[in-house]
Amino acid sequence: MIYRRYSIAKFLFLLLVAGLAGYHSIGSTFERQPIPRKKPNTKQIVATLQPFIEQLSGTDRFSGVVLIAENGIPVFLKAYGLSDSSANRPNRIDTRFNVASTTQAFTAAAIAGLAQQNKLSFDDRLEKFLPGCPVRLKAVTIHQLLTHTAGTGGVFTSQVFRQAPRRFAALADYLTTVYAEPPAGEPGGEFRYGDSSYDLLGAVIEKISGQSYYDYMRDHVFLPAGMKKTGFDLIPRPAGLAVGYTLRDLSNSSYAPRDGPRHENSLIFPARASPGAGAYSTAEDLLRFGYALLGHRLLSASYTGILEAGKADTGRQPPNQQYGYGFFDGTIGDLRIVNHGGSGPGIDVCFDLYPQLGCILIVLSNYDPPAAQQIRDKARLLFAGLSAN
Repeated sequence: MIYRRYSIAKFLFLLLVAGLAGYHSIGSTFERQPIPRKKPNTKQIVATLQPFIEQLSGTDRFSGVVLIAENGIPVFLKAYGLSDSSANRPNRIDTRFNVASTTQAFTAAAIAGLAQQNKLSFDDRLEKFLPGCPVRLKAVTIHQLLTHTAGTGGVFTSQVFRQAPRRFAALADYLTTVYAEPPAGEPGGEFRYGDSSYDLLGAVIEKISGQSYYDYMRDHVFLPAGMKKTGFDLIPRPAGLAVGYTLRDLSNSSYAPRDGPRHENSLIFPARASPGAGAYSTAEDLLRFGYALLGHRLLSASYTGILEAGKADTGRQPPNQQYGYGFFDGTIGDLRIVNHGGSGPGIDVCFDLYPQLGCILIVLSNYDPPAAQQIRDKARLLFAGLSAN
């Protein structure tokens, strides 16, 4: 059963605070599921988590932004470290970060929106929209693409991409690689995470809408959600985008660890990100996206539920036991966590929705993993009411 928890007075107060704080576009009204336990004290969670973050930052193990929100309003938002060490420029709360494969959550929301408009069915075969696709892909369904059970691989991990990433400047460049890649598995088989299936979904969006994928995402996902600092163009570097710093060797396609100080990760970027990976965003924009979903402003309650609900077993540890459409779905204890993250050299991103609590956790870092993940993991335990020692 879904219900609203606010009294009228509390609702008006929160709305006033949100407007004064400049968060009216994020929204503080959304429906929540029943809470399975006593609601955690977010102030106490912040009080426990903040010294841990400060310690990581003080020992140069974290650089980035951490945001915790409840009922649409941030209760903790702070930036750490440098966005550009050569200019001694600090990270700010509105700094843009590459969000890697968190991009897939955006694409999945767009596909679910088209399904809600009856412009596609999740059971539709790919050949309906892309009749010229390779024979091995014709019978693949939209559902299989969304759940990483289509037997496709990954462009960003391919030799073709890693040897010349800047050649990837349009969706067509990604599709050429996807069409040429060997099968990674059988359609309808086991979960195999990658980005190629979402590039195909991007092409489906173009075919149905008549717009470029990038324009469609701007008009039908980002702007409706109030996400004004999210995009795909990476070269030249967008204003305010943090420089990533890595200990990986980027001179060869294996990205093997190397000794020495961190160095910039600019060599890994394509000219433009894909529907499956590489977009950039800010903590505040991700917050807007999260509450646009929880508040059913992008999708109806029914289609939001379809988007988030786990469908494919992943074989991963909690809370990533299942994958839905663009989100992992699982539990820690009895706390449901709908989430997506992304990582790479000089990139570590965590985006957690706690639908039962109306809370969101966002951790963005321009360092290698597990810079953000170690903060996320501790926060999850605290939200679940478990020991985080």
